[in-house]
Amino acid sequence: MPLVVVERFQHTWRGYLDSVVRQAANRDRKRILHPEEYLAERVNNIGAWPCYAIGEQCARLNIPHECMEHPILERMRTCVSHLMTLTNDLFSYRKEKIANDSDYNAITTVMVHFHADLSGAVQWISDRHEEVLVLFWELREKVINKDGFPSWGPELDWQIIEYTGVLADHIRGNYEWSWHTQR
Repeated sequence: MPLVVVERFQHTWRGYLDSVVRQAANRDRKRILHPEEYLAERVNNIGAWPCYAIGEQCARLNIPHECMEHPILERMRTCVSHLMTLTNDLFSYRKEKIANDSDYNAITTVMVHFHADLSGAVQWISDRHEEVLVLFWELREKVINKDGFPSWGPELDWQIIEYTGVLADHIRGNYEWSWHTQR
């Protein structure tokens, strides 16, 4: 396994664990975050970033940190995490509400901070999901077409395009998981 992939996994795993501790503290305090703050926090505690490193390994990629730290790839990863969060929260809200554990859910954050009813919150999440999904595909096109995204040579360019496919697979995989699990 390439050292850069191991390093990325370790770094993102630490970020995930730290964010889970913050999530637990917010839950203990019954703190309902603003939707933007909530999504920013969920970027790490949805658990996707370590999975991206696993996806790199599965695809046998060896992309240097300097490439992976490009702002477009960072934004793509954030988009995937937001999409996973929004999808997860739509599917899990009913179960969480029944269990009296829905304070850490995008639906609740929207209802509380935007004074929306359930329908309005679901609409906000649906609209936000669509906006983020469109942004993800626009960013992927920028990578593929080298529009504001540098070339690092044919081999790395190919690997980076493959990596954007790994990210897209996470979006689809999350949909499949959400549709096929009981909640």
